[in-house]
Amino acid sequence: LERGIPKGMEGPEKVINYILGQAIINRVTRIHFEPSEKGVIIRFRSNDVLSRKIEVPMKVHHEVISRLKKLSQVADNEASREIVQVGHFRVTVSNRQVNVQSIFYPTINGEMVILKLSDFGSITDQLGRSGKSELETIGRTLHTTHGVLYVTGPRESGRTTTQYCLLSSYNADERKIVTVEEPVVATLPRTTQIQVGAGGVADHLSGLKLALLLDADVIYVDHVEKVELAEEIGFAGLGGKTLLTSYLAHDAASAIVKLIQTDVDPVVIASSLCGFVCQRLIRKICPNCREQVAMPAELKERTEIADHEKTIYQAKGCEGCNNTGYSGRSLIIEFIPDSPTLRQMIINKQNYQDFNNYARKQGIKNLEEQALALLLAGETSLEEFMRLF
Repeated sequence: LERGIPKGMEGPEKVINYILGQAIINRVTRIHFEPSEKGVIIRFRSNDVLSRKIEVPMKVHHEVISRLKKLSQVADNEASREIVQVGHFRVTVSNRQVNVQSIFYPTINGEMVILKLSDFGSITDQLGRSGKSELETIGRTLHTTHGVLYVTGPRESGRTTTQYCLLSSYNADERKIVTVEEPVVATLPRTTQIQVGAGGVADHLSGLKLALLLDADVIYVDHVEKVELAEEIGFAGLGGKTLLTSYLAHDAASAIVKLIQTDVDPVVIASSLCGFVCQRLIRKICPNCREQVAMPAELKERTEIADHEKTIYQAKGCEGCNNTGYSGRSLIIEFIPDSPTLRQMIINKQNYQDFNNYARKQGIKNLEEQALALLLAGETSLEEFMRLF
């Protein structure tokens, strides 16, 4: 991109169309509008790397913000410039429909904006063979049973994307799908989406009760915030509903332990269970500029002797990958489905090591093993593996 907006694109609508068009073409996931005393810098985040792209005058920035607020259906007045606001809208570029979540918040130099771009319609094509296969397996499990699927992981691990993809796999003509979100991240077709706060329901528990009142078959609650909510989710699963929900956890075994350490009755958790998912997004190295590197001693300690001679790579950067060294991301998933043994272990409130050993005996590879396999296959970099594990 150039340092400034091309001539003939001075109007706010043209500026927004140009920026979004460039971002979508280059598969950018975040756009930052950062005001300063001299003007506004617009930066793109691609492959988890933030780079400076465009500069615009402050006057144009104010006009752009007003237009973005209108698109996002949020207030645009003096009072609104002193608070954080979240909205969303959709755009279509080259037959691709992209959801945009917009976040407006005040700084000493004026309002800053972050746009989060999500292309849920084609996301499974971008997450690697392993991630796509795992999502299909989880989807089949959801479609043939009922209960609660807990999707866990750290922040920025793609939990929302996974759950949106799973929701999209249902036939909305045959199932009533309702989401409870704070905020609503993207508009899903033929789905009833309940907003928590900002003119919607008071909290997630109220949203869940409303979803049940609306005769939902499939319910997505974007995160479990309180014990009372977790218990209500469990009872809804016992009643024959399918629910997807989320919370933070390191791996699948720790996700189970974290849930049973709450005051929720473990019998309710076990009896309403569909499964536990823990995931990460790992960056795929650019095949055009990757550089071979020697395997460090620290990594040799974590691998089999037979793997010590395998070729591993570090990221470099080229025009093809926008000098990031990476090209897209792979989804790695640890999925522990419901079973009679797992249910009994939950009722017994067994410990982390017990659940971890159980998963390994079932042939379920943990996240580190899956990431290591990507590294040894030349699909990710040494730096990326060490960053995550």
